[in-house]
Amino acid sequence: HTAADAYLETVGRAHTRRLGASELAAVVGSEQIVAGFRVPERSVNTQWIADRLCQRLIDDPAIELRLGERVLSVAGDESRGRSRWQVRTTDAVDGPFTRVFNALWEGRLAVDQTVGLALPPRWSNRYRLALFLRTDRPVASPCAIVATGPFGDVKNYNDRDFYLSWYPAGLVQQNALIAPPFGAELCKPELAPVSEAVIASLGSLLPWVRDIRERCELMRLEGGWVYAEGEGSLADPSSTLHRRDSYGTRRHRDYLSIDTGKYSTAPWVAEQLIDSL
Repeated sequence: HTAADAYLETVGRAHTRRLGASELAAVVGSEQIVAGFRVPERSVNTQWIADRLCQRLIDDPAIELRLGERVLSVAGDESRGRSRWQVRTTDAVDGPFTRVFNALWEGRLAVDQTVGLALPPRWSNRYRLALFLRTDRPVASPCAIVATGPFGDVKNYNDRDFYLSWYPAGLVQQNALIAPPFGAELCKPELAPVSEAVIASLGSLLPWVRDIRERCELMRLEGGWVYAEGEGSLADPSSTLHRRDSYGTRRHRDYLSIDTGKYSTAPWVAEQLIDSL
């Protein structure tokens, strides 16, 4: 790729390599893990990115922020020969607009239905929680993903800030509702039992996770909804949730519904959308 040297590091020669038996034994601590692969994936601190995205929105005079509202519906009118849209929220009815972009996450489909946009063939909403840890001194550990069976992952951002996830412990709710409950309406578990389950489960497979826990000085339990055009359990290798290539933009006249996919694909989707306009 022409931009292979402009990534987080040069990826022109990136490839996936299966670990040998001794390499695998140095990383895992359980016979349940039968194979390992070194992949060119890089982990970035999404909280760092989110803080700067929010600041960019605040600083841009061309963007009007309407916080603390919920979008309920969109109504169209073609009586003047072109689409004119009104957006109804919990606080007001705004418009008319020539274009509407629905880039909501959970609940996006409910608004799509109000303009007559067909639903995708399948989808799921998962409310999941994960641990964000900071250690009192650097801990050199790898990043790892347990990819089949109960899903879990460990991200080492800078040897002091870590992300730990274990799906059976952090999955609060999974459904195929068009409008899932808002976060404040969910009954979320306490930090202690979730953190104990996450660390114990990951530690039984990846022993070096315990080193992160021993040096932990700050721990937070955070998360939210994950929307995907797939269904089933991540523990099932045949689940369509493992196919994360079903995302993008669907259109009804000048109303666009945008599924940004994963965090890493959202900038590309935005760029493609702007270019198409």
